[in-house]
Amino acid sequence: MISGDERIKLTRFIWTAIIVGIVIGSAVLVPFMEEEVLGLVFMMVTGGVLTTAFIWNWGRLPVTAQEASEKAKRERLDAVLRDLSDTQLQRLRERLSAGDITDEQLGYMLGDDGELVQRRK
Repeated sequence: MISGDERIKLTRFIWTAIIVGIVIGSAVLVPFMEEEVLGLVFMMVTGGVLTTAFIWNWGRLPVTAQEASEKAKRERLDAVLRDLSDTQLQRLRERLSAGDITDEQLGYMLGDDGELVQRRK
């Protein structure tokens, strides 16, 4: 994975190379191509934008450890809920809506494997 400093250095290098290429390319090719040199400029800028976007992961920021942990918890809960039968799901809905979960039952939590584990007090 590329660090933020490396991304900044690569971005600067890419855009410096593009600007130098546009200036030198335009100076050399304008006598031959005239206004058609704008196509070259457009292609170089488009390439720079795409390359920069690729280096910066298309705007996506890296996932933090907390977000990864929360995502893992949601995925485990989804897996446990997927494994419940329709009748078990219905009973769970009824219990949650009725609010008849006791303090003793709150002393348990789901383990990493989906099994109930007693919480430490």
